Amino acid sequence: MKEVDQARSEYRRRRLSFVDALASHDIPVKGSDGINIWVPVADESAAVVRLASQGIGVAPGAPFSILPSDGAHIRVTVGSISESCQELAEKIADAALAGGWSRGR
Repeated sequence: MKEVDQARSEYRRRRLSFVDALASHDIPVKGSDGINIWVPVADESAAVVRLASQGIGVAPGAPFSILPSDGAHIRVTVGSISESCQELAEKIADAALAGGWSRGR
């Protein structure tokens, strides 16, 4: 049980650190617990592709949405986030704010 408590504490620390780093880029994140962070984005597909092109793996949020009104978001898992997360937060913030491909052009 000690190992589980240590893991819980470490993931909580990583989550809080990363949420704070995203907030410094004006990216608000809801929720306060868990290993996954749900980051709101302008265009889910564009954010996933942009981050993948930089070697950053995230998951699209749509498969995890209960309601269609949940808005576009990506799922970021904090398990592998290192001590210095500012650079990662900046890249995710840039991807979150980037628009997608326009429709109808």
